Amino acid sequence: MRIFRYVIVLALAGLLAYGIYQWNVTHFGLGYWLQVHTGTVNEAGPYYGFWSGFGSDIAEVTILGGLIAVYKKHNCHQRWCWRMGHHALADPVTGLTYNLCRRHHPDHPGSRPLTSGMVSVIHHRKGGDA
Repeated sequence: MRIFRYVIVLALAGLLAYGIYQWNVTHFGLGYWLQVHTGTVNEAGPYYGFWSGFGSDIAEVTILGGLIAVYKKHNCHQRWCWRMGHHALADPVTGLTYNLCRRHHPDHPGSRPLTSGMVSVIHHRKGGDA
């Protein structure tokens, strides 16, 4: 079994060496195609083609990643729920606060909007002051 692992490692190392050779030495086939389409061929100066072409997409990917992070922070903590969590639920055992949507919050009346009358009923039920 160890021999099989060594063969796999050597094959991957050989493939990597061939890829580096294609990229840097021959400039034909796959290597030159990748150089042209990623902009690393010396267009007007070093890496000008990359930053004005393929590399400019890095900013777009970071913006998309930031939007996904904001959505994941503010969405409902119930698994597979896509709604935004506008209602906080504090767990007294662990001390964690969960953002839940109005469908999954235990004190919310379902799909209807929360009114001031419902809030006062919930407040009295929890033992709050008048």
